[in-house]
Amino acid sequence: MKIKEHILKKLNEATYKGNLGFEEMVKFWNKAKKEDLQAMNKILSKPKPSFDEFKELIRKVVGIELE
Repeated sequence: MKIKEHILKKLNEATYKGNLGFEEMVKFWNKAKKEDLQAMNKILSKPKPSFDEFKELIRKVVGIELE
């Protein structure tokens, strides 16, 4: 599943520790290089995606440390 499809179909905004908002994903899409997008697709394609891997990739690309 592509990143955009995952966000639009499966990610519901909620308030909780470690929440990832829409703004961070937009920033990711705007700054990500091709290899970053491929890495995100790989993370999200796993049967049980790792939130830690997800957060680390967001931090690397966007520079925002998620809780």
